[in-house]
Amino acid sequence: MHDLTSGERLLWTGRPVPGFRLAKADRKNWAGGCVFTGFALFWTGAAFLITWAGDAPPFFRFVFPLFGLPFVAVGLMVLFGSAFRRSKNGQHTAYAITERRIIIVVEKGSREVTSFNLERLESTDLQEGSDGVGTITFTISRRDQDRLIQQQRLDALSRLSLESVAEAASVYATLEAAKARRVAEVGEIDP
Repeated sequence: MHDLTSGERLLWTGRPVPGFRLAKADRKNWAGGCVFTGFALFWTGAAFLITWAGDAPPFFRFVFPLFGLPFVAVGLMVLFGSAFRRSKNGQHTAYAITERRIIIVVEKGSREVTSFNLERLESTDLQEGSDGVGTITFTISRRDQDRLIQQQRLDALSRLSLESVAEAASVYATLEAAKARRVAEVGEIDP
């Protein structure tokens, strides 16, 4: 990785595990998504049955039930859209942990590099599946968030996690150890 500064030592690199994966964070969308999708499916099915069972003109038999399909699509996007986006974005993403910072590189047409200094991380969290693949999320101080907003780096605020990481517990341990060493070295930064 050529995004390292002089004297910076690389501790871990990786990419998201490919594939479609639902995360715990997706659960917040399930109730609304199920209700919306269920109603859209019911409406589309009922429209189909009513127009075909009755004496509706042929135009209505085909067109009227199709009006429900966009609503079915929206419901499915509410249910699975986040997982689909993560899967697509993961193909263009690479992660690194050094003894100083977390680096996230996204290459989609252009190359965007976002880094977070370890001593400025407020908290970290691990959510790991039974297969060892997990997501490591972290938070930054309100001051750092405001600084990113002022720099119009809203994309960086959406990248406060290492998603779909293989052997996530080991990576999390590496991150926590590096963070502890960095804080001991430079001290905690005033949030």
